[in-house]
Amino acid sequence: MKRLGEVKMYNRLRSYGFIQELRTHGTEQFFHVSGVIDRTILQPTDIVTFEVAPNPRRPGQTMAVNIALSKRDEVADAPQTEVL
Repeated sequence: MKRLGEVKMYNRLRSYGFIQELRTHGTEQFFHVSGVIDRTILQPTDIVTFEVAPNPRRPGQTMAVNIALSKRDEVADAPQTEVL
């Protein structure tokens, strides 16, 4: 299920960051650059779509994968819990 979020932090040297989910009261998801489609360099405040998957390095935790840049106007049109 696709979700919509905003990049809160991205560390280019360590290749990881955090996405704050929109529409779910600010839940944050960890992400690694390997989960970004086309290896786009993300910046804080970028709006993205993503999926959540188990984190292979931290059993019991999740992380964002299949991350793609989105358009800001999609935020206003998005359903309250997911992006189709």
